[in-house]
Amino acid sequence: MLIYHEIRNLYQRIGVKNFCERKSTKEPLPVLQKWQYEFEHYQRNEGGPTTLRYYSQSIEIDAYAFAVYLLNMDLERGERLSLDTRSIPDEIDSAVRQRAYEIARQMSTNK
Repeated sequence: MLIYHEIRNLYQRIGVKNFCERKSTKEPLPVLQKWQYEFEHYQRNEGGPTTLRYYSQSIEIDAYAFAVYLLNMDLERGERLSLDTRSIPDEIDSAVRQRAYEIARQMSTNK
């Protein structure tokens, strides 16, 4: 899951970079603006009260959702995976699931 998550973070950074350079991107303008702001004001997970702030960032919700989306694709192909998503706080779980659904819809329309 971590690798998929980090790949998505890279995608987000490239999207923001392209947006700043006025190049075309696949993400809507409001999403790119929010990602840019969150990268500039990044909340690290240092335990305690910072944990929920970290997970609540749209860049993290999106990255975890992308990882969940790809893991589900792996499962659909019949791969046996030991999934432990308990690292995602309950307060963020529904946002991650909703974003994973949006990503799946977006990917299916881009085929």
